[in-house]
Amino acid sequence: MRVRTLLDRLVWVGAIVFIGYAAVVGGLSYFETRQLVDQAVFEAGRRPRAAAAGGQASVSTLQEFAADTREAILMSARRTNLPLDPSRVTVKPEGQRIRVSLHWSYVLIQIADETALAIPLWLDRTFDLNS
Repeated sequence: MRVRTLLDRLVWVGAIVFIGYAAVVGGLSYFETRQLVDQAVFEAGRRPRAAAAGGQASVSTLQEFAADTREAILMSARRTNLPLDPSRVTVKPEGQRIRVSLHWSYVLIQIADETALAIPLWLDRTFDLNS
């Protein structure tokens, strides 16, 4: 086998391994963030969920719940070292539901404190407060 052919195959194998690695760590980051959001909504929603289920939820109660949920998400992200930018986390009430939207990037390659390659990720979920 020629050296050039061997090098070509090694480069392709390396590229496939790197793409597989990027898919796995990106997926893990997504599912970790999704679990973090679910837990934050559950913890922040114990008291307001009961009021919303009884049909007593007011706009101010839902706005307070949304603000509490956003703070819980940001606090949990800091505890787990998840790089969430607070300006890219939105939690807003929509009727008897709240909508959680956030965007973040998982950095794959960083050179001299500059991001060279990152996977953009996003999560957009709606939680029904009646259940």
